[in-house]
Amino acid sequence: VPPGIAMLSWEELTPELAKTIEADRGGLYIFLIILMGVVLLGVANTMMMSVMERTHELGVIQALGTTPKGIVGLVLSEIFWLGLLGVGAGTLLGVVTNLIAAQYGIPTGVGDFNYGGVKLAVMYPVNTFQSSVVFPLMILLSGMAAGLLPALKAAYTKPAEAMRD
Repeated sequence: VPPGIAMLSWEELTPELAKTIEADRGGLYIFLIILMGVVLLGVANTMMMSVMERTHELGVIQALGTTPKGIVGLVLSEIFWLGLLGVGAGTLLGVVTNLIAAQYGIPTGVGDFNYGGVKLAVMYPVNTFQSSVVFPLMILLSGMAAGLLPALKAAYTKPAEAMRD
């Protein structure tokens, strides 16, 4: 940089835009926490129904000698594989869609959109490590945590009661 010329980041150049983006991200994280709670309740409910429908079968394998730890492992492995399939397919679809959108751009639809001195006619999304790896991994692990209660219920049901149902 030649003397007398300053180089500024976009955050320094447009602090009001940086504050707006930061506030938007804060709202996004609150929304994601609420959405994650709803999804985890759905996973827990689905797994509880799955366990309840297979009470007889789980009682039989307990009567044949499977330990409670083995039952928990069985239910959690089912959650893991279902979650991996769903999260993997969703992540792959999201990354590919984002790559296509990044190549062609997403028109704002209003011509040149001007905010904080920045003109935007087309937006170009970016795949990040956080959105492509960290969040999907968090969802998978959270889904397994949500399935822990149904797994424990299955593990500690008495075999005789389970086979009677």
